[in-house]
Amino acid sequence: MTYIKIISYVLYGIFVYYKLFNLGKNILNTINILIVEDSKTFNNTVTALLRRPNYKIFQAYNLNDAKKILVEHEEITYILLDLILPDGEGDDLILELTYEKKVPPKVIVLSGDKDLQRRNYLFEHGVVDYFSKETPLRILIKDIHTLITTLHNNNTKSILVVDDSSFVRKSINHILHTKNYNVHLAKKSS
Repeated sequence: MTYIKIISYVLYGIFVYYKLFNLGKNILNTINILIVEDSKTFNNTVTALLRRPNYKIFQAYNLNDAKKILVEHEEITYILLDLILPDGEGDDLILELTYEKKVPPKVIVLSGDKDLQRRNYLFEHGVVDYFSKETPLRILIKDIHTLITTLHNNNTKSILVVDDSSFVRKSINHILHTKNYNVHLAKKSS
């Protein structure tokens, strides 16, 4: 085998690796995801279908296990959370994360619950998105992966919020911060 062929194989390998793992977008960093779902079948299916080379996935089947995993693995950045669990409501975990962690993981809800008031309440408390379990799995997994990739890439983007109203600035800050943007608020000038 000639040196030219060897070099071309190496270059081709680098090109394929670059394309497969999207190195240009710095997405190769490990993304730690906790799936909290009491149905072992659904939990295992989502885990299997969501796997990517840069994802490290943890599984919990109830709130107590989820809390233990979160204490042991502070590096978890995303939680896929069912709201109705055998030992409590997913809402409780969201509230605990909001008040206990300086930088809480981004929570993505997976639920069959269609209560709009509850959804709005969860969004007000920092939930990033809310997916119905009735969505076909192929579409659900694609949407979750797209959301995680977008959120992961958003932290490289900065947004300046300018408005006369401090209430509006704070509201927009909350929404953009939830979506993982770096937000800068303009102070009102005198």
